[in-house]
Amino acid sequence: MEQNTKTSSLKKDQNKTDSKPATTTLKSENIKTADSSKTETKPTVENTSVKKEQISSETYYAQVGAFSNKPNDEFISIIKKNGYNYKVVNGENGLSKILIGPYEGKEKANAALTKIRDRINKSAFLVKQ
Repeated sequence: MEQNTKTSSLKKDQNKTDSKPATTTLKSENIKTADSSKTETKPTVENTSVKKEQISSETYYAQVGAFSNKPNDEFISIIKKNGYNYKVVNGENGLSKILIGPYEGKEKANAALTKIRDRINKSAFLVKQ
């Protein structure tokens, strides 16, 4: 009677699903037993889950300004002198946005943003493209 209870609870546990997505790979492993003339094959499970950032690399830019007219040459000069790559993008409402970057991944973009705020514009912020 006790054995039946354990079996039914094991079946219930096997039917539960894990809410975390992961990829698993089944492999076979040969194991030698105490009797060296016999070899058992035992399945093993290998977890091959990958972080989201490794799957799809996102590109970020730091927006340091938006201008209705041509950006100030002195402002562009400061960006260049600090060694940053930039681009001017025509945005909504006819504004020209100055974006510094690109940076692959949010960690690198945030590290750059801290320096950009110190050197270029305190109000700079990240945009994902």
